[in-house]
Amino acid sequence: MNKVVEIIYVVIALGVLFVLLGIRVVETGYRGVKVRFGEVIGEPKPEGLYFVNPITTKIIKMDVQTTKDRIRTECYTKDVIQSTVVIDIIYYAEPAKVHELYRTLGSAYAEKILDPNVLAALKDVVGKYEAADLIGERNKASSEIKERLELSLEGFGIKVLRVVLADIGYDRDLDGAFERVQIAKLDALAAKHRTAQIQEEAVQKVAMATAEAEVMRIRAEMLEKKEE
Repeated sequence: MNKVVEIIYVVIALGVLFVLLGIRVVETGYRGVKVRFGEVIGEPKPEGLYFVNPITTKIIKMDVQTTKDRIRTECYTKDVIQSTVVIDIIYYAEPAKVHELYRTLGSAYAEKILDPNVLAALKDVVGKYEAADLIGERNKASSEIKERLELSLEGFGIKVLRVVLADIGYDRDLDGAFERVQIAKLDALAAKHRTAQIQEEAVQKVAMATAEAEVMRIRAEMLEKKEE
């Protein structure tokens, strides 16, 4: 009889343990992805308490809160000057699509898809600007990077809210190079103005010559009429 009671206690204990091991909680700001034998099952689970078979099934918690990542990297500008750029990306995973995101990339999706796309977009956009212009055009450059990221990440269920070029740094030895670039730009602008001026003067000379020729023609006609 005692052995029967012991067996009953053991069964009850195992049952309680099984229930406790199968309890899963999805906290606020997360969605649960149900995985059975490595396969994603069903739609994302909202916040709440769930019970699963702890032997066959687990619930992966995916963060759907707004997240800020900061990346620091080296880029080259259009005029091949190396810059150190710090970029901030504010984004979140769409709650209704986190199961597909997990199925495709796993829970470490930021390292696999977000960061590489940020670096690629950053280097492409920075490469369009000259070093002397990039700092003043950082808002425009940030918008261009954001547009590229929205297109590349849309299919993964990642929403980009904001992109900010937080810092753009150059070597101090480049101060003289910047001055030379600015002087070269002013010289080019002055040359362009002189060219336009010369062209305008040429047009005016042609117009004056044409007008003088016309006056001479009219005078000649008047003299001919008088002689008649």
